Formats: sequence, structure tokens, C-alpha cells
Amino acid sequence: MPDTVTSETAGETGAPRVFTIPPSVPFLPALVAALADGTLWPGGRVPDDPLALADAIIYLPTRRAVRALEAAFLAAAPGPSVVLPDIRAIGDVSEDLLILDADPDDTTLLAPSLPDLTRRVAMAGLVRRWAERLSADTLELLPGETVAVPTSPADAARLASDLLALMDQVETQEADWTALADLVPEELAQYWQVTTTFLSIAVELWPAFLEERGALEPARRRRLLIDAETDRLAAAPPRGPVIAAGSTGSIPATARLISMIARMPNGAVVLPGLDRHIDDAAWDAIDAAPQPSFSHPQFGLKQLLKRIGLERAAVPALGAAPTPEADARARIVSAAFRPASTTDAWAESFDPQAAAASARGLALIEAETAREEALAIAMALRETLERPGATAALVTPDRSIARRVAAEMRRWQINVDDSAGRPLGTTSAGVFARLAATAATEGDAHALVALLKHPLCRLGLPEPAYSRAVAGLELGVLRGHRVRPGTAGLRAAHEHRVDALDDHREAERGRRLHWLEAAAPLIEALEDALKPLEALATAKTKVPIHRLAAAHLEVVEALVADPDLPDRLARRADGPVLTAALQGIADTGGVDFEVLPADWPSLFEALAGDAAVRGPVPTDDRLFIWGPLEARLQSVDRLVIAGLNEGSWPAAVEVGPWMSRPMLGTFGLEPPERRIGLAAHDVAQAMGAGDVVMSRAKRVSGTPTVASRWLQRLLAVSGADAAREIAARGRTYVAWAGALDAPDGPAAPAARPNPTPPVEARPRRLGVTEIGTLIRDPYAVYARRVLGLSPLDPIAPSLEASERGTLIHDVLAGFIRDWQGPFDATAVVELVRLGEQAFRELDEAEVTALWLPRFARIAEAFVALEAERAPGIRARHVEIGGRLERATPAGPVAITGRADRIDEQTDGTIVLLDYKTGTAPSPQQVAAHLEPQLTIEALMLAAGGFGAIGNHPIGDLAYVELKGSKDPVRLRSVLDNKEGKDAATLVAEVDERLRALLERYAFAPHGYLSRARVQLEKSFDGDYDHLARSREWALSVEGGE
Repeated sequence: MPDTVTSETAGETGAPRVFTIPPSVPFLPALVAALADGTLWPGGRVPDDPLALADAIIYLPTRRAVRALEAAFLAAAPGPSVVLPDIRAIGDVSEDLLILDADPDDTTLLAPSLPDLTRRVAMAGLVRRWAERLSADTLELLPGETVAVPTSPADAARLASDLLALMDQVETQEADWTALADLVPEELAQYWQVTTTFLSIAVELWPAFLEERGALEPARRRRLLIDAETDRLAAAPPRGPVIAAGSTGSIPATARLISMIARMPNGAVVLPGLDRHIDDAAWDAIDAAPQPSFSHPQFGLKQLLKRIGLERAAVPALGAAPTPEADARARIVSAAFRPASTTDAWAESFDPQAAAASARGLALIEAETAREEALAIAMALRETLERPGATAALVTPDRSIARRVAAEMRRWQINVDDSAGRPLGTTSAGVFARLAATAATEGDAHALVALLKHPLCRLGLPEPAYSRAVAGLELGVLRGHRVRPGTAGLRAAHEHRVDALDDHREAERGRRLHWLEAAAPLIEALEDALKPLEALATAKTKVPIHRLAAAHLEVVEALVADPDLPDRLARRADGPVLTAALQGIADTGGVDFEVLPADWPSLFEALAGDAAVRGPVPTDDRLFIWGPLEARLQSVDRLVIAGLNEGSWPAAVEVGPWMSRPMLGTFGLEPPERRIGLAAHDVAQAMGAGDVVMSRAKRVSGTPTVASRWLQRLLAVSGADAAREIAARGRTYVAWAGALDAPDGPAAPAARPNPTPPVEARPRRLGVTEIGTLIRDPYAVYARRVLGLSPLDPIAPSLEASERGTLIHDVLAGFIRDWQGPFDATAVVELVRLGEQAFRELDEAEVTALWLPRFARIAEAFVALEAERAPGIRARHVEIGGRLERATPAGPVAITGRADRIDEQTDGTIVLLDYKTGTAPSPQQVAAHLEPQLTIEALMLAAGGFGAIGNHPIGDLAYVELKGSKDPVRLRSVLDNKEGKDAATLVAEVDERLRALLERYAFAPHGYLSRARVQLEKSFDGDYDHLARSREWALSVEGGE
């Protein structure tokens, strides 16, 4: 078998003219050279006409390859300009010539292909209606089965995309939908019977829709165009050479075109990487019955040669003879991909010298995580830039790896061109559009804040004013307050906050007024911007999605309006893609698909979220990121093959939800292993590069991975020594990646905060609840009282347990204060009425439904408890404020508080009660003074701090637990402690401890230590724990992990 071809061997007449270019030879430069030296010209000689090259026609598999070949011609030209041949992607045939040569009565090719979004919207509508018509009786036939029935419009859109992919596969592989009836449903499992009824959409409904629109399926139109081009070339061969290069002929229509070109007198076919090293036994086993090796990289080329009618030995190679290292690499790769039935030849054919030569220029990165893999790859690409003029590319089918590597490259301010782009749904504009739809259709306050803070949102306001308005709206209206959905709820909340300004102290009132005034123009602009979608959402009826898309586009344009940059959306790479997607859906006016506006955000993402956004402009044109398809026929100095894990490359073998494996065969579709064969050919081609870096991550998303079968085979046939050498080179990049982010020395955690402010800056007034905080976490008191930092309220908070507790406290206080009758059934009715009124004012339907029954049980048990205690009570006092002062070396400190309830007993004693809707502190905790609130209130009482109540002996200190569960109300006296401490003892002890505590903080050296006596060591949800950087030091200091 000759290693290279000459014009004499290529000029034989009568036989198909087929060549190959080995993986080690740059494909496109070799193709240009073969045209230049006459090898691919009829007769083996270039005509003397300097314009002869313009008569040549070259078919390539992809548009990227077309552009790269044009660049290769320019690079090989002796001057600054060159006459180029007619270079076409196989799917982009010259329609004008076909129409001129076609039968005037045949108008098939005049029918346009259906736009992608129109296809998906129309099919989603059909799928949705099929799901709605699917009877419950049909589903009951499938006990225990999971049937792919869409439950939402977004599910229907995703299922429609899967069905369209199957339809494209059927059309491309030229199967016949009428064979669906031959699958004999009665012989199949009931699950597949339902599936075949679903596939009837493609057989019956879809063709009718296409006929109504006068359009063709894109895959069908592409097949018809390729077949028409085949017929045109056969009927009227061009005078110049016709060359098909770089295709494996995996598509039947493409294989027919290639086969015809190979037989043309002026035709030639150039195959990519035909394996000329595999022995005949292994070559024959590739398609040997009964188990062909569909996953073999040469399966498609062998089928193509059979169609052409040519033996492998008759296919010469183009380009320079490979180097010894390249030849050894080709032999090792060929052996690695041998069919399974012939792998016994590995031991016999192993050549240590060839394995060592093959390993030169190979490296394997085996990273622990996906992030480490991406950074190691980035190091390998960055290293290439250190060589002047050198080029490098990352090839991977895993888009997450591509995005990670692109992100890592930006640490050196290098933008790399990712040929596949990013899905619109993950870009800034895509997220912005989803937020806009959610805010307009659902009115969620959190989505609204995210929308307003998105860098694209301006609402026609200049930047300084816009930022102030957003801050004012957030702080003055949204934080700490529940807001009804929509801009109407936002307007009502703003007006309510304005009306409530008088409830605040003067300083706080001025600050809130500033916020509310800044927010007013923003609310007005937001109302106008969201109105198109809000108006549709308010009706709560189904709307055609083309109207939703048009309104959505109008909303987006209003939201991004910027007086300083009118075309800011168009200036971005993702802006025009977003606009085109919304406009494309808006143009589907003739498609019957209606949904509730609330379903639109998720449906929009399902329809348009995967649109490709390409960019930014690369900062260095020597680095590339390609998918396997884009990498075909390309050549660079260093090639990184990433994601070599099972399930990634190769992808998992999935038959799909539509047909079982036997059904695929009966229907005439290729087995899924055929896709693995195409991917294997891509990898085998990539392995021909002189400098190859392979990579994989041992764990992805925390899950262990398995190395790709191809990688395992390659290392096995290379031998242990070569495998160690390959892995050692890869570990260099992993080490570099680890060193890049390694700290200069051991991590130095933040010191445990213990600030010591001047004595005069320390608080002279504390709330009774703050005493417990001062004991457990003094730093929190320092942050609030000395630094003046208040916790930021949550945005539009839901009704928390503390709020429910406050509500119940208020209801009980009002009842005890106003009720004059006996504690009987009438009292229960009145208390329940007060509770219902309070819960109705909340306007929280879910909370009301959950808590009103509990409150009814609380009311009944509470009245019963009051009836039991009533004979011993002389007077009841609720929500009474108290004050206590204690002298310190720095001056007096006031303690203030409010008692939930104080009862004057008939025996002259006082009972102090505290309501708890949660779990009350235990008597032991109170006795140990870990929870001093109740005992300090008793100290206030003993000191006459509750005014008119006076100083009386304390009969009891108790918590009233109000849970509404099995034991709705429970009175727990803190005097039932194991130590047997009575009220007087507890009061005396707490007074002593309080004095000591306050005196300690009267001296400057004593600081406010963070988390001095925490109850839950591993809980870091305190209001100021983040400010104290507690997670950096607390676990080690407090004896945690």
C-alpha cells in the first residue's frame, strides 16, 4: 500500500478516485497542496489557465471547514490575493442552479423550510393537546410505569424538541413513518403502545400542518437539495474538478453524493483518516454479522467504500509521509480501537519501541474535580501562547468544561472563542428576560428586586437617579414588609409606608421619607414597563403565546431603555439573540398554542433558553474552543481532548423514550452505538495531532467517574511504561493548577473579635432581652448599640413564627384587657372572633388556614386555664412597661422591658407570666440564669419598676406555652427547678449577676467577646455572626469539627 500518491497513480481512468489524508497530516493544507500539484485534477495536471481554480468545486462537511479552507488557500498563495474555488458545505448547495435545472412542474424545492422556533412552538402545541386528550383509562393500563406525559407547557415544549430530534433522525436516515404501523402494537408492552400513539403526531398531524403552511421540514429539504445536487452533477458535470473532502458519508444522501462524485471523470473524494494500519481480520470484523462493530471509528468509512465499490487497499494517502512518531501513534490508536472480537492480537502485536514513540507528545491530565481539570487545561492552553505563533484548541462535547476553561482563561484577560457559544438561558440577557417575565406574570417581590438590580435594567432613568430609586424602593418598601403581587401591590405598599411615616421617630421618619420619595418615579416607570405582560396576566385566562412573546419583547425593551446608551441591548452579544428569539416566537401568529400567562416564564426558557450566543471577540486568535463537529478538519499545534469519561465522551448509549431497541431495528433506524462510532472517529482524528493533551476528572459534581473506554484502551495498548510517561506529563499541568491558587503560607483565620470601645461609647440603656444576648454573644450588643448597626430586614418576608407569636400575644392581651364576663363558652367564642379578625387582616390565606384551627384550640384551652385560675386573681395587667437602674463605676445603666402579663393575686402576691408560642426555656435554664428575661422582670417588679403595680411578694414566675397542638396551652412554673430555688432566691441571684455583668463592661479593658457562651456551637445564623467572621474561627475555638 503506497504511503503517498502521485499524479500518475491518481490519473487512472475508469476507476473511482478516492484518497485519504492521515490524522497526522493537517487536512486542509494537504488538500490545498493536492490541488496545487495537480493530484486532484483530472489527468493529474493543473491547467495552464491562471483562472482554472475558479472552475473547481469543493464540498466540505461544515461551514467552519469552508472558512478554514478559504484561509488555507490564502495562506498558501504566493501573493496577497488568490482565485478561490467554489467551496461549499455539503448541506449548502446552490439552490439557484437547482431551480434553473429542475422540472418546471416540480415546485417541491421552492417550498421554504419551517423556521426553528415555529417548528418548536407548533409541535409543542400538538404535544400539549395530545396530552390533554390522553384519557385516564389509557394511563390506568400502565400500573407502575412512568409515561412521558407533559404536565406543563414547558414540559410540552421540551418533549416536542425531543420528538423533532427523532423526526430529523428518521428523515436523515431515510426511514419511513408508515413503518410505524408495522411495529405491531399488540405484540409490544403497553407502555410502547402509548408511545406509538404519541408518535402518530409525526405521521398524521404534523404533515397536515406542514401542508397547510406550504413548508418543508428542514431535514427533508436538506436531503432533497443534496439529492437534487447529486442529480444535477450527474446530468451536467462541471468542467472543473469536483471534490468531496472530509466527510465520512454517515448520512445516506451525503453518501450518494460522495459516491457519485467518486465516479465522475473529473471527480475526487478525500476521506478523513482512513485506517491503513488495521489488519484485514480486524477490518473484516468491523461489519461482520451477526454483531457489527457500530461503535468502531472506521465503520462509516467502510460502508462508504462499499457504496463506492472500492477496496481499502486502493485508497492512496495525500500529504507528506508521516514521521516515525506519527506512524507509531497511528498504529497504537488503530490497535486501541480494534473490534472487541480481535483484541487478542494486542499481546502479539505489542511493540515497546512503537509505544514509546507514540507516547511522545501525549499527556494525560487526571484531575480530582471538574474545576481542577478546567484550570489544568487552561494552564496547557496558556503554555502554548509562550511559543511565538503556536496555536492550541480545546475539543470537548461537554459544554460545562468549555465554559469553565473559558472562565479560567479570563484570569489572564484572555477571551477564547467558544464555537458552540453559550445557551441564551445562562447569559445575562437570558436571565434578565426570565426575571422580567416572572416579575410581570407572578409579581414576586424577590424576582422584582433581582430584576431591578440586574445591570441591564434602567427603565429610562439616568444612572445616579436609578440606583438611588432602587435602593429607596428596597429599603423603604420591600424590606421587612409583605407586598401583594404585581405593580399594583407595589404601589399600595408604597402608599401605606407613606401613611405610616408618623409612626416613626423624627430621625427615622426623615430617612424613610427620603427612601420613599426616591422610589416614587421608579414605581411609575415600572408600572408602565411591565404593563403589556401584566395586563395579560391579570385576566388569568389562556393567551396565545405569540401575544405573550410580543408583550414580553415590549417589556424587555422598556426595561433596558437607557437615556445614556439607547442601543445598549444591541451592543451585547446576547442582546440580538434574545430579541431574535422573542421576535421569532411572536411571529408564530398562525400557530394554535395558548397558555396561562403564569406558565410563560418557564415556557419561554424551554423554547429559547438553548439558543446559542457566541462571543466575546477573542483576544488571541491562536486559541480555540471547539465541539467535536467544529473540530473536524481543523489543525493546531496543541490539541486538548477533554472530558474523557464514560457518559461524557463517549456519551451514554440511550435508546430514547420513543422506541425500544427491537422497534428501532424494525423501523429502520440505526442503533444508538452508531453515534459512538462517529464520536470515536473524531477522537481518533484528534489523536493524530503532534501535541495532544487528554484530560478527565475523577469526580464530577461529587460523583466518581469512569475513564472513557477509548482512554482505557489507549493506555492498555501503550503499555505500562508509556502510560506512566503520559500520566507524568499531565501531572505537570495539575501541579501548576494547584500552585496557581495556593496561598503563600498557611491560612491565617480571622482573630476572634473582642472589641474594647471607650467607656463613654458603651450603651447606658439596654432592653431586658439584650441581657441574655450580652451573656451569650456580647459582640452582637456591641454591633447594635455601639456601632449602631441594625440587621437588614428580609425582602417581603413571609409570616414568620415570631410574627405569629406577636399576633397571638396581641390578641390575648386585648382579650384579657377588655373581657369582663365569665370565662366560659362565650369567652371562647369572643377570643376566637378576635383571632379570626386578626388573621383576616394579615391577608395570608395559607397562614390563616393553618393557624386558625390551632388558635381555636388555644382559645378553648386558654379560657379553661383562666377559669381555673380566676378565683385567685384580683387584677390582671397586660403589656406593662418596666424600668430598672443599676449603678456602675461608669455611671447608671437602665434596663427596660415589657411584661406580657402581671396578675395580682387575692393573697397579696404577684404572678409574672410570659407567653411563648414556641418552646419556653426550661426551669433549669432559668435557674442557671442562662435565660434571665423573666427573672430580670421579677427584679424590676421587686424594685417597683412597673409603676402603679408597686412592690409585692412574688408568688410565681411562669411561662404560658401556646402551641395549639396536642397540649394546646401549658403553664410551666420556673420555680419547679431541680435546685428548689424560690422566687426570692432567683431574684437575689439575678440581681447579683446583673450587677457583676454591668460592672465588667464599665471598664475599658473588658471587651465585647464574640460568641462568649453560645447555646448551639455549629449554628451561625446570628444577626452579626457574619460581621464577626465567626465561621473562620468558631469551630476550632468552640470545639467543633
